[in-house]
Amino acid sequence: MSKKRIPRKFKKACKAYRSGMPLKTRSLRYVHTQVLGRVDRFQPYIGDYETTFSTKYGELLSEYIDYGTIV
Repeated sequence: MSKKRIPRKFKKACKAYRSGMPLKTRSLRYVHTQVLGRVDRFQPYIGDYETTFSTKYGELLSEYIDYGTIV
């Protein structure tokens, strides 16, 4: 199983996004839209939400923003 790699410019943009910088650069806007591609769907039979991302790097970038590393 191959692991997706995030390009360096997006990693730098994630760090800036995490610190709350304004969305002035193209890469910051890209990271913002990737993270906004999150879809939470309630599943009544388990009583919990299923989270999916409708974008290419959405899940990886969200994980990188939250934890600082890709697990």
